Amino acid sequence: MEQAEASGFSERARSTDSALAFARAFLGFARWRSAVAALLLALGAAFDGVGLLMLVPILDIVIHSPGAPLAGGRIAAPLIRLVDGYGETARLSLLLGLFVVLMIARSVVHTARDRHVSRLQLEFVESIRLDLSDHAQRRELPLCR
Repeated sequence: MEQAEASGFSERARSTDSALAFARAFLGFARWRSAVAALLLALGAAFDGVGLLMLVPILDIVIHSPGAPLAGGRIAAPLIRLVDGYGETARLSLLLGLFVVLMIARSVVHTARDRHVSRLQLEFVESIRLDLSDHAQRRELPLCR
């Protein structure tokens, strides 16, 4: 039993060491580009969150009876204050217009994120292949003959 537990611990340690080695290799390769990727990921998540948040006052306008005050809660309060002085149709139009603009910006950020991350992944794999090929040539392995 102890041997099985020790073996499991050993596997986890190797797996952790492997993950750390991978992270070091990737960060050594990507440097500042990994920070740009992280920023794009965070920005995309923020746009997703704000988009979901905007649905609260939009649904509030659609569901509640005409003339009823909007009650979106503390989080949606700034959006509600933005459209509070207008009629129902104008409120809905303004919020939907803002939502469309936000979704366009979100799609631009997500596209930039996807392209950047894909380029990083491809370049990282290519650099590993080139390093492996160089190493094999220096060692004169049969792989390169």
